[in-house]
Amino acid sequence: GDEGAGGGGEGAGGEPERLGGAADAPSPPLEIRPLSAGWALTVGAHLVAFFDLRVIVDLQLDQWHLSWRHGQQARRRLIDALLWRTSVGQAADNAAQDICPPRAAAINARLRRRRGGGGGAR
Repeated sequence: GDEGAGGGGEGAGGEPERLGGAADAPSPPLEIRPLSAGWALTVGAHLVAFFDLRVIVDLQLDQWHLSWRHGQQARRRLIDALLWRTSVGQAADNAAQDICPPRAAAINARLRRRRGGGGGAR
């Protein structure tokens, strides 16, 4: 399957702890509708990654193997994204979900608890 790049430290059993995953969601993931701004950004990210346009911007999506250099798998992922069957933007664990206010608040609260409740510089 396609797992997103979670952030954070080590959880139980040495597994990476995911700060922005579905378990932290205070509400269901937001839906990105076809032809919306989120859809355009997602499809654009797929195209930039597929054609290796790092000269324009490096989106740091190498872990998803979206570049044409990954052959048939990358072509299939691009077609799926263009047809809005599945894409990195439709996963519940992505930056767009993490920056929505309720999710960001939950992540910040969790980080504060981990640091012992201290509030940093604002």
